[in-house]
Amino acid sequence: MPGASSHPPAGIVTAASAPPPPAGFTFYRVLCSTPPDLEAERQAFESSVARFVEEVSMPDAVLFAPASLRPPIVAANQVAAIESNIRMCEFFIQVFGEEWPGPVFQEFVDYALRSVDDPSTATRGVSVFFRNRHAAAPEVREFRATLAARGRCELRDFAGAGELAGQFHELLSAWYAPLKPAGQIGISCRAGSPGV
Repeated sequence: MPGASSHPPAGIVTAASAPPPPAGFTFYRVLCSTPPDLEAERQAFESSVARFVEEVSMPDAVLFAPASLRPPIVAANQVAAIESNIRMCEFFIQVFGEEWPGPVFQEFVDYALRSVDDPSTATRGVSVFFRNRHAAAPEVREFRATLAARGRCELRDFAGAGELAGQFHELLSAWYAPLKPAGQIGISCRAGSPGV
């Protein structure tokens, strides 16, 4: 890509910045976008992916490489870099809290959904999480309603970061099921409810 740097901007942890996977492994990249006030949720994502890989996919020689927006990143100043990461990642997760974080995070979801439709990108799936949606700002509730009406991505609700480990495990299991190498012993997968 012209003008692309081999180093991610400060604050973006990318799968590209991680060491290469061991020979014989297949890997899939997962990007989680969180506003700065949802650091506990971002950390829950990273630890959940690590646990899922260790317990479920690594025995099948499959790795999920997590990427996330680490503080002190200002997402509005890194739109091009984040969109580039969305295009390179097979899966995209956006987490919203009760406060409206600004339109840039909505734009990341819309961009990820367009990327799913673009065969030149790696993006296969999009999931959007909403914390305490009934107590959320009107803009958050309205965006969730718009996404539900479109029906193009999975929507999930949660009350706090403590709930996310189970929800991330369910989501990763659902994404992993069709990717599981043939001939492997099946894992127990529970498809996540759309939460609509």
